[in-house]
Amino acid sequence: MKYKVIKSFLLLALVVFFIGCSSNSLSLSKDETLSIKVDKTKKVLSSTVLSHKYEFYRSLEINKYVLQDNNSVLFYESIDIEPDYMLSYTLLNTMKYIFDTKGFQIVAENKDITLAQLELHNNVFINIIFSFNYAQNFSYAYGFSNHEFMKIAKKIAENEDKVSRPARQAITLNENDMPLTRWSTQMLILQPLTSRYGRRGVF
Repeated sequence: MKYKVIKSFLLLALVVFFIGCSSNSLSLSKDETLSIKVDKTKKVLSSTVLSHKYEFYRSLEINKYVLQDNNSVLFYESIDIEPDYMLSYTLLNTMKYIFDTKGFQIVAENKDITLAQLELHNNVFINIIFSFNYAQNFSYAYGFSNHEFMKIAKKIAENEDKVSRPARQAITLNENDMPLTRWSTQMLILQPLTSRYGRRGVF
C-alpha cells in the first residue's frame, strides 16, 4: 500500500514537472477552438468541431475530431496515456508508426512542437503538427495546405532560418474523409506503443 502511494505521488510530480516546464502545446479548448501555443504566441487553427469520436485501448484513450475554419478541414487527435504507462518510443517514432510512413521531413520545431510532412505508404503526403503536451498526453493535427503550413511554421519556429519548405504538395481533406491514422487493437498488439513505467523501449 505504501509503495502504491509513493508511486502515485511520483507520477503526479512528474506530470506537474512537465506541465511547468512546457510552455508549448497543441490543444482543443472547451469552446471547441483548436490552437497552437508557443511561448507567448498563440495561433487559432480551427474554430468549429464538425464531428467527434472517442476510442479506448487498454493503456490509452483517443479523442478524434474533424474541425473546420473557413474552407479548411483539419483532423485532430488527442491521446491520453493511462497513469501507469508511458510511450515506449520517442514521439517522433510513435508518429511514424501511427501513420505508417515511408518518408518524413521536419519543417520546423520549437521545444515540444514539431511541424513535419509525412509520406504515407500509399504515396500520399500530409502536413502535420504534433506536440507532447505533458507527460501523459500528446496530440496532432493534419490536413494543412502547404501555403497555410508555411505561414504557421514561420510564426512559431524557434529559428525561422531553419524552417524548411515542404518537399511535396500535401493533400487537403474534407469532412467526409476517413482518418489517416491506423489505430486498432491489432496494431497495438503487433507494436505496443506504450509500456509500464520502467520498461521503456529504445526504438
